Parts: sequence; structure tokens; C-alpha cells
Amino acid sequence: MTRVFFAFAATIEIILGPLLYLGVFVALALGTHTVYSLAMLSQLHPLPTLGLSGVIMGIVSLFAFFIPTAKIRCFVWLFVFFRRISIPAWILAGWYIGWDVYHQSSGEGSPGINLVAHLSGAAIGLALGLLFFRAKRHWAAGLVRR
Repeated sequence: MTRVFFAFAATIEIILGPLLYLGVFVALALGTHTVYSLAMLSQLHPLPTLGLSGVIMGIVSLFAFFIPTAKIRCFVWLFVFFRRISIPAWILAGWYIGWDVYHQSSGEGSPGINLVAHLSGAAIGLALGLLFFRAKRHWAAGLVRR
């Protein structure tokens, strides 16, 4: 997950600048931890959580908001078949979020993964983009090579 963060966070920092980026980072951390705490109020045995995976999902969501058509190079490996492909950012973000939605709604969950933080981070990241950074979206689209 750390590689995902570094891959997307640098671009978000360039778009927002260091101060706004720090503000977004803190807002995502506080938001995801607040949502998780509220979700655990109804649990008999709430599980403690530690980490910033919700922040990472928020950064990925913001990246897809700012530059949805950016091509992300991915390595696909299936037994003896391997290849590099380029996927638009909105599809890759949708894939990550979709898997988390599937695991959360199926009830099987994923041991050791805070799906509530992942999903709330993605939602908060998109909400921050829609509420505060619409004007920067058009500027950010110019950063992408066609």
C-alpha cells in the first residue's frame, strides 16, 4: 500500500501545494478515524485500528478526481503470462474501491484490513475534491501527457 501512496501522493502535492496537501492529509486522517470510531460504537467487541490506509484511499480518490484520464502503468501477471498495461486512473480507483465494497458488503471481510477506513477515505477524498478543489481540476488535467 505504501507504493500506491507514493505513486499518487506526489502528484496531489504538486496540484495542491504543500500546505493544502498537509491540510487534506490531516482531514483524511481525522475523517477516516472518526467514521471508523462511529462505526464501532454499535459493536460489542470493537477492534482497535492503526494505520493510514484510509488516507491512501482518499489520495487515490483525489487523484482520480483531478486527473481521471491519466494512464497508470500496471504489471499483470497470470502464471506464465505477464505484461504491462496502462489503465485510466478512474478505472484503477474504481477497481480498488470496488473490491473494498465487495468485501465489506459480502460479510466475509478481509482479516487485518480496515475496510470502513478504506471506503470512508475514498468518499472523503472525493467529497474534498468536489467541495473545495473543482477549479484546480481543469488545471490538473493539463499536467497529463496525451
